[in-house]
Amino acid sequence: MIEDKSEVAEAVKTQKELVFILLYAALEYTATSIVSEFLTHLKTEVVKSHELKIF
Repeated sequence: MIEDKSEVAEAVKTQKELVFILLYAALEYTATSIVSEFLTHLKTEVVKSHELKIF
């Protein structure tokens, strides 16, 4: 059992840092996925527009 208040404070600080890191990683992954999806969509639209011009 943790009896020292400084140990509790350190544990809480560490836990908050881990939560922040996980949230940041999730946000970064989401942003990357959105950008990737948008670029794929844009590429598809460009290919479609070129196909229309060719035929």
